[in-house]
Amino acid sequence: MRQIHRLLLAAALLALPAAAQAQQTPPANRGGRMMQDQMQGRMQLQSPIQIFLDNKAQLRLTAEQVTQLEAIGAELEARNKPLREKMLEARGGAADGGRPSREERAEMRQKLAPIMQEMQKNNAAARDQIMDLLNAEQKKVARDLLEARRQDRRPGQGQGRGPRH
Repeated sequence: MRQIHRLLLAAALLALPAAAQAQQTPPANRGGRMMQDQMQGRMQLQSPIQIFLDNKAQLRLTAEQVTQLEAIGAELEARNKPLREKMLEARGGAADGGRPSREERAEMRQKLAPIMQEMQKNNAAARDQIMDLLNAEQKKVARDLLEARRQDRRPGQGQGRGPRH
């Protein structure tokens, strides 16, 4: 059970960059149902647990490990879902429905910081649980997969904000 908790936390930590990126949704989508669906979809797609499950052959995961990863993922989702909802509420948008002012963005960052810290804590615990389930060879492959994901998330590469001109 302790290992499952650690895995969930690890997964949650790895999902945090997706949460941060979701905050950068274009103003036209702010506050709408479409934005919420997109944000939740991004978070689910970016889950480290999902990355590991999608690469279970490369990781050579056993059936038992897959079951444990899925359980950790479910627990992490349960822990982070209310936090994501708080983030959506805090994001709200500008008072006039347009782009938030600098003051509104600063206030939003202050509201989001403790929520994001809690999600990071959950993700770290899940990541630790996941790593405890893996043997040495699997851990190396897992680290490589996570590093590749981090590289893809950098601005100008993959899912980042794109090149800056």
